[in-house]
Amino acid sequence: MNMKLAQSRRSTNANGFSLVELLVVIAIVGILIAVGYPSYSDFIKKSRRADGTLALMEATQAMERCKSTRFTYASCTLNGSLQTSPENYYTIALSPAPTASAYTIVATPQGIQANDDECKTISINHLGKRTSTPGAADDDENGCWN
Repeated sequence: MNMKLAQSRRSTNANGFSLVELLVVIAIVGILIAVGYPSYSDFIKKSRRADGTLALMEATQAMERCKSTRFTYASCTLNGSLQTSPENYYTIALSPAPTASAYTIVATPQGIQANDDECKTISINHLGKRTSTPGAADDDENGCWN
């Protein structure tokens, strides 16, 4: 009888997790989340930049189509859906106003993407030169176009 009592005690102790084991698992999961979340949020910001670059390329095509029919950029504008990116993470504008032979289109982040400190603006000009701020003039040193 003593043997059966000892076996029943062992079997009841073997079920479940102890509080210490549970706390260790929670601590490990917390550390993984603390390390992984900043990388994840940076990845999301970078992936949203594709929305801005896509909108800039569409606006560039519209400006080139306009010039091919009017022979100047000066009378060309960005209307309707070309004023925001497809996913609405960026506003698109001609800045400064286009001249007869030149333009610059700028994408400025808005909403949740406005927190992107690496790429405050993304731009392209009539020569196809891709730039971003903050950064040196005439350069995309931050890799915002990648």
